[in-house]
Amino acid sequence: MKKLFIIPLSALLFACGGDPKDASEIDLENFEERISYALGADMGANFANIPEDIYSVLNKQALEDGFYEFLTSEDKKSDDCQDILRTAFASRQGIDTTDHSMKEISHCYGSIFGEMMRKSLTSKKALDQVNADIAKIGFKDALIKADTLIPKEERKQMIVDFNNDLNKQVGEEFISDAANENAEGLDNSGYILVETEGSDGAPIDLNKEYEIVYTMTNVVGDTIISTTIDPSPSDLENSQVINATDIVLPEGWKMAAKDMKLGAEYTLYIPYELGFGEKGLMNQQSSNYVIPPFSALKVYTKVLGQ
Repeated sequence: MKKLFIIPLSALLFACGGDPKDASEIDLENFEERISYALGADMGANFANIPEDIYSVLNKQALEDGFYEFLTSEDKKSDDCQDILRTAFASRQGIDTTDHSMKEISHCYGSIFGEMMRKSLTSKKALDQVNADIAKIGFKDALIKADTLIPKEERKQMIVDFNNDLNKQVGEEFISDAANENAEGLDNSGYILVETEGSDGAPIDLNKEYEIVYTMTNVVGDTIISTTIDPSPSDLENSQVINATDIVLPEGWKMAAKDMKLGAEYTLYIPYELGFGEKGLMNQQSSNYVIPPFSALKVYTKVLGQ
C-alpha cells in the first residue's frame, strides 16, 4: 500500500518564493529590499568615475563576485588585493596584467567595495538589516548602468537617512552602556567623564593653550584623531599644542574641563549632541566626513601643561 505524504501549502509557497533573482522581483514597498538595493547600487555607481578605457576591460562578473564574496564573508580581508591593485594600476598605460589576470584584478577591485560595505554595516550593527543578495543585484545593475529602479537623488537621500539613523541608534546605546558602567562620571549634560589616573595639578583653564595628549575614537574603537604617532616615546613627545577653540575639541570636552586637572588622565564619552551634532565634521579638501553626523565619541585626554 502506498503512503501519501501531505506537504503543507505554506512549504510550497516558501519553496517557490525566496529572494528576488533580479530587479524586477524586488518589492520597493519593503524597506529592507529597498535599502539593500540602494546600498548595492551606490557601491556599483562608484565605477562610473573610472575612465571608460579602463572600465571597459574590467571583468564585470568578477567585479560582482568579488563584491558579494567580501560582503558576505566576515573572515575575508582585502590586504592581498590592495597589493594586487597597486601593481595593476601602477602603469600610466592602463591595467598591467603581467603578474595577475584581468579576472583576478577585477575580483579584487569588487572585493574592496564589498569589504567596505560590510565593515560599515558591521560598525553600525546593521549587517542583519541588509539583504546581501539584493545588494548584489543593485551592484550589478549599477555596473551596467541599469540601476534606475530608484532615482539617483532619492537613493542618495535614502542612504544618508539610513546611516544617520544607525549612527544615532548605535551612539545612544554606546553612551547608555558607558553610563551604566561609570554612573559616578555621568554629568547632567549627558557626557561621562572617567578619571583613569589622578593628579594634584591645577584646574584646566579654557582661556589657555594646552600641551596635550589626545585620542578620539568612534563607538567601535577606530581612531579618528590622535596626537600619538608612536606609543613608545614619552607623553611629551606624543603631545601637541592646541587651545580650546581647536576643532578637535568638541563641546563635550570643554564642558568636562571644569572637572579636569593638569596631569590627570581621563576617558570621556561624548553623545553626538555634545560632539559634532547632526552635521558631523567634514574634510574640506575631500568633502568626506571625518566624523559622520549623529556620532557618539570616546576621547582619551591628558593635559601635560597649559
